[in-house]
Amino acid sequence: MDRRYTSQMEPYIADLLTDSDLPSRSQLSTICCEAAGGSAQQCLPLQIAWLLLFHATSLIDNIEDDNLQALRHYGKGHTHPVALDLNISTGLIFLATSALFELERFGNAPAASRAVRHAFNERFLEVCNGQHLDLLLQTAPLETAWDITRAKSGLYMALATWSGARLMTDDEAVLHHYYQIGLCIGLLIQIYDDLQDLHGDSSEISDIQATNYKSLPIAYAFDVLDEDRKKELAELLSQATTDSQAEKAARRVILESGAGLYLAVKAQEYATAANEALAQLTMPALQQERLTKQIEQLQVTKMV
Repeated sequence: MDRRYTSQMEPYIADLLTDSDLPSRSQLSTICCEAAGGSAQQCLPLQIAWLLLFHATSLIDNIEDDNLQALRHYGKGHTHPVALDLNISTGLIFLATSALFELERFGNAPAASRAVRHAFNERFLEVCNGQHLDLLLQTAPLETAWDITRAKSGLYMALATWSGARLMTDDEAVLHHYYQIGLCIGLLIQIYDDLQDLHGDSSEISDIQATNYKSLPIAYAFDVLDEDRKKELAELLSQATTDSQAEKAARRVILESGAGLYLAVKAQEYATAANEALAQLTMPALQQERLTKQIEQLQVTKMV
């Protein structure tokens, strides 16, 4: 292949592998494979595929959201047209697909390998469906905002935990618990990120600046505020892209609506559900400890 293409993918892969936010999350498939009786070696193609798809979809998400700040982070300065980023992300998707076809060569049963490949295609269609709704809708009621969050974040992590375990077992009850752990971790990640954003702790463009009405805090505020306060918030959000004082005022209205407390309560619900699913599984102490730590790291009580 032409190095002018492959060399453009290398920085994205290198950034992904060294990103301090990713290592613990990217190990979920391997942890669950080991927990179910497998090995890290068996799970290697699956983990690589998940990482490549994570990076590809993050890149596409930033392109669709016009988030050039994030693109510069991944693209080492981002000196080429955005259209090239789209083509790079497509290449990463096909690399991920190729990795999944190596599962049998790493000692996995053909039936389990086929099931994992099928699950990847099915789940990522659901992720794309969530992204489509996110792009299509200007505003969304709270229930729809949760549907988008489940599709874009929850299912992503559920795929990692379920697939890792599926390499070793086809027990539906066991796999359901692994799926629930991943789903809850994915939702906790989004809640954690939303609360960081709400409190102004994120270095990227905030949902308030981007007037992302589908973010959970904003959707909650519009769900509970009276009509006058809704109009006030909508006006502030429309000005927030260029006016820092309007952004601060919008942030204050959202916090006063109780959005932070609401998300903290939801986070506790999902953490409890993840721990309950974990308690139903039998696994080595090391893997149980690592999954427990994943859940504990996403506690949000100090952020409210």
